Amino acid sequence: DLYVPVDESNFNEYLERMIKHLGKAGSIYPLRRARFVKYIDDIKVEIFLINKETDDWKNSLVFENRLRENPQLLGEYVELKGKSRGLSIQDYYRKKTEFINKILNSAQ
Repeated sequence: DLYVPVDESNFNEYLERMIKHLGKAGSIYPLRRARFVKYIDDIKVEIFLINKETDDWKNSLVFENRLRENPQLLGEYVELKGKSRGLSIQDYYRKKTEFINKILNSAQ
């Protein structure tokens, strides 16, 4: 995943530029987040334009910092991702979201 955090005032300008270079977004939440999916060889790359003033972005920074500070949590996250191979996308995202929410709730 690649995140491009921007101020809300620049969101639409960057969105237009990204559409010009990457094509249609897979999903758009106006002034909040847009998701693009590209494949480089067989590698899936998800590119997110994200409003850096939203809780989505702020929570992702909290989550990242918790993993950096706690190798055990990072190991659990890596293990979750490994054990999720073969699951449906929906089941994988459900498990991932549960784990992320657990970390965010413990950070508060």
